Amino acid sequence: MRKYYTAAQSVRAVICALFLVCQTARCVPQQQHQPDFAKDERLSGFLRNYLGEHTDETSTTRYSAAVVDLRDDGKRETIVYLTGSAWCGTGGCTMLILVPEGVTFKVITKVPVMLPPVSVLTGKSSGWHDICLVTGRPLYEAVLSFNGRTYLNKRARRSSDRARGEAVITESTQDVALY
Repeated sequence: MRKYYTAAQSVRAVICALFLVCQTARCVPQQQHQPDFAKDERLSGFLRNYLGEHTDETSTTRYSAAVVDLRDDGKRETIVYLTGSAWCGTGGCTMLILVPEGVTFKVITKVPVMLPPVSVLTGKSSGWHDICLVTGRPLYEAVLSFNGRTYLNKRARRSSDRARGEAVITESTQDVALY
């Protein structure tokens, strides 16, 4: 399916590409973290329930996801990047970090305004890997640290050249329609 972008999305895509080039230079080689989410009814069902009913505003909702082990404990958490008119503004779109909870998920972090790439860094806070993403005005790479309950979005610190990690969601990561 071919994607068509608005002018604002095109500008964001160019900005993201520039950040991706910078980020990739500092990252370890990317592994594949994107299973076929179009067939993952557990994740899409959770997202439909969490985000609410299908409306005209949510009809454009798409998502990309990466399954990663943020705690190095063998359990896999899911990072979800939501796009569409209900989840995006001039500064970016919404990211969720989910932990498995029985047959469903629990949202431990919601970042309402961010842009890819999303990288899982080698550094840790409270036993969880730090996460790097693009946010702010002007745009900058921010590092989110875990405080034992959530990743702190409001206390994100600017990334340093020493930040090392792996890009798990990029502008080119496959996305699927939610509804």
